Order: sequence, then structure tokens, then C-alpha cells
Amino acid sequence: MKPTNEKVSYEETVLVNTINEMESDEILEIENSEAIQVLRQTLKMLKEEEKKRETP
Repeated sequence: MKPTNEKVSYEETVLVNTINEMESDEILEIENSEAIQVLRQTLKMLKEEEKKRETP
């Protein structure tokens, strides 16, 4: 199970970094807001998936 959890953690890290980059880019803020919502939803789903795996 360990490699799977590491993979999810990597994906979460990439999503968080992408969200932070997009939020800091003020010029594209309006265009990015919808994309940021989608990324946040994906991140939430990944975290829920990870919790399900951890719970026996």
C-alpha cells in the first residue's frame, strides 16, 4: 500500500503547487478561477480516496 499513498501525496503536492501558482498570477485570475475550482475539487477527491485506503 505504501507506494500508492506516496503516489497520492505526490499528486496532492502537484495540485497544491499548481493552485498556488495560479492564484498568485493576478493577471490571469479571472480565467484561472474556474480551473482552480476544478483543481481544488480534484484535490478533495484525492484526499477522500486516501482516507478510504487508510481505513480498514
